[in-house]
Amino acid sequence: MHPHDGVSPLASSELHCRLVMDLINRPHKTQLLKIAARKGITTVPGVEMLLAQGYAQWELWTGKRAPEALMRRAVLAALRTQENSRPH
Repeated sequence: MHPHDGVSPLASSELHCRLVMDLINRPHKTQLLKIAARKGITTVPGVEMLLAQGYAQWELWTGKRAPEALMRRAVLAALRTQENSRPH
């Protein structure tokens, strides 16, 4: 999304659903997710897809269960650092 963080592919009037999942992981709360939340729609940020892919890849490559909590903390910390270091 960067540098178009304030843009949504859909307008509020186009959201007629109970769930919106964005595939964008940065920013964490995209404009689409903000619009959906204001309408009372359940939202799922893109980082959830990124993490699910990472867990699956870990398990495919290692044959072992992914350390999901550790991976989640690392990914969220890295994304927070990136978002905080960007000029606003």
